[in-house]
Amino acid sequence: MSIAAAKTPASGATSVIGQNACRGLDSKAARERADLFFRKAKYRQAAQCYLIAGKKPQADLAFIKATAADAPGTKRQLAANASQVKEQIRRIREAFTSPH
Repeated sequence: MSIAAAKTPASGATSVIGQNACRGLDSKAARERADLFFRKAKYRQAAQCYLIAGKKPQADLAFIKATAADAPGTKRQLAANASQVKEQIRRIREAFTSPH
């Protein structure tokens, strides 16, 4: 069974960095670079290098760790978006309920 994360390229600039960091390397060199990224907690880059090295289980683990590391920032962004939506709804309601 494959984890979908290892098959899906990561979005954003970090995926480009990870792909470029190991592109063109042989399997052994990509694995070594992936291990280095993983030790430095650069999980998205590590995952991309593990994929190039053909190490799908390690890539899956790195993708999972990258997602967990991104979670607090994502949670803050979702909260900010929710606040903006609530404010927009409040303004729309005001616009429809206020006399012109």
